[in-house]
Amino acid sequence: MSTISSIIYSSFIIGTSVVIFAITQVVPEADVVTIESNLEVFLFAQAAFACLILLLEKPKYAPSAVEVQAAQKRNSLPFWESVRRTLNKNYVLVLIAATLSSALMAAYQNIRNQIFTQFFLHKVSVLGTMMLVSSIFSALSLIVFGFLFDKYKCHKSVCIASIVALGVINATYYFGLVYESIEIVFLTHVLGSIMTTGLFGLNYSAPEINYPLPESISVTMFSIFEQVGSSLFTFTMTSIINAFGTFAVYAFMTSMFVIAIIAICCTKIELKRTNAQVALSKATEETEHMENE
Repeated sequence: MSTISSIIYSSFIIGTSVVIFAITQVVPEADVVTIESNLEVFLFAQAAFACLILLLEKPKYAPSAVEVQAAQKRNSLPFWESVRRTLNKNYVLVLIAATLSSALMAAYQNIRNQIFTQFFLHKVSVLGTMMLVSSIFSALSLIVFGFLFDKYKCHKSVCIASIVALGVINATYYFGLVYESIEIVFLTHVLGSIMTTGLFGLNYSAPEINYPLPESISVTMFSIFEQVGSSLFTFTMTSIINAFGTFAVYAFMTSMFVIAIIAICCTKIELKRTNAQVALSKATEETEHMENE
């Protein structure tokens, strides 16, 4: 399941990076009105194509009786009762860890270009290439991490290792900025993007922890916390830069990473959904085998 989700996320990452790269190449040669018009046409065409795919998509096989029974069991609870049971200790700890790591890195990506231009004012053209290369490697690493999650069930250890690695990478990135080494900055930018994908283990573990509760509630609340956290951290980190300088931002991020690691260490991640799906597959196979006989 993690591998399939990783492939979908990877397609999104690559598509976004290609569009951003194309825009950075067009900007010097076109006025703002033209760029805005072209973007509107592109977005409407993209939305129409996505709707067409959604309408034409049909399941290859009808759900079995066992799968229908499992779905009814998951969706039998009232909404607010599901919300109450969703907010258990492990899920709340995962929310905290994700907010202080994934949301923090999303905010950091928002202001990283601002930090970059402060130190490399005449190398703005490098940003588009740097983001494209980072996105390609991120997409590939996300698929690898998805495979590792499915194969070895190592969500917790990978997330902790990714956060520790991000702390070291961010420190090296700051070193590259101070000494104006574009090579170090470029390399650490790419490595940071790769290790950020390791944090997707938190995303994948959210519905696992609360199974058999409806996955929509777990995933939606997770997304809300990440989006709100990203916005708050973007504002906070921008204010820190303006008031105390760039070094203070990296010190702030390090302290948040430490709290995130503590939260992950205190979390008990049980892959309930994965185990249930394995059992469901076996039950379905046995049922079909008995029907054929």
